[in-house]
Parts: sequence; C-alpha cells; structure tokens
Amino acid sequence: MNRREVFFIADDFGLGADINRATVHAHNHGALQGAGLMMGQRATDEAVRMARDNPSLQIGWHLHLCDSQPVTRSTWTWDSAYARAGWTIGLSWSAWRLMRNEIAAQWELFRATQLPCAFVNSHHHLHAHPFVYAALLEVLQLQFNGWLRIGEPRFFSHTKNGVS
Repeated sequence: MNRREVFFIADDFGLGADINRATVHAHNHGALQGAGLMMGQRATDEAVRMARDNPSLQIGWHLHLCDSQPVTRSTWTWDSAYARAGWTIGLSWSAWRLMRNEIAAQWELFRATQLPCAFVNSHHHLHAHPFVYAALLEVLQLQFNGWLRIGEPRFFSHTKNGVS
C-alpha cells in the first residue's frame, strides 16, 4: 500500500505581523507544516526571524507579482489585480521584462535569508501563467531542490475585478 501524506502550507508569510503570528501559532499547534515567504513586504524581516526561531516550519518562497509591494519598483504597472497582471505580462514586452526582473530580485532576496527553500508557489497562482512559469524555471535553474506548486490559472478568471 502506498502511503500518502498531506502537508498544509500557509501563504503570505511576511505580508503582515498578524499573518506571521497566525502562521507560527498554527504551526506550533499542529495545523500546518509550512509557510510561503513573501519577500520585500512590511513584515518579511519579522517572518524570517520567526522562521529561524521555528526550524520545524518548512519555508518556501511565495513569489508575488500583484496585490503586494514589488521589490524592484514602488508599484505594479498593472495595479493589484491578478487578472490584469496575467494579461499584461502576456501582451507587453515591458511587463514581461518587469516580471522577469522581479522574479530574479525576489529569488535573490530569498536566497539571502539562507533559509532552506522547501517549495515555490505564488500569490494568486500567477506562477501557472506560461510566461511566469518559464521565467521562474529559468531563474531557479539548478539552485532549487524543492517542489514547485502548479495551481489553477486564476489569472484568466471571468469574475468581477479578477476576484473569485
């Protein structure tokens, strides 16, 4: 018989102090095994300290390309909507370049934490976008041995304002 395990992962670690505290609390009380760390957010430094203080919490990189603070510029050119981000990245060379530079910058910031990277996923599943996924694989190359989550590509959602 094959044994299957389920791992519960919290996203948005680093986005805010409340999220950080809730993530560590849930981990310490057995509700989750890992957290996806967002780089360059208002509580990223605190999240890194908390990750070091809780070594059994598996940490992954939670790439963000919308609805967050970019690390390479002051704002996103496509605002915060992931649907707009997906379409803009697919249709604009300058948006593709911004996305590629942002991925590289966030990955370098994650590597600078010296935390082991157990997995990679992304805010609003934008890593499932074909251009984002290709750029992500190019940036990661041989520097990553964890797993990469492939989720539903919600960036083509037909819901109001891209929120489902």
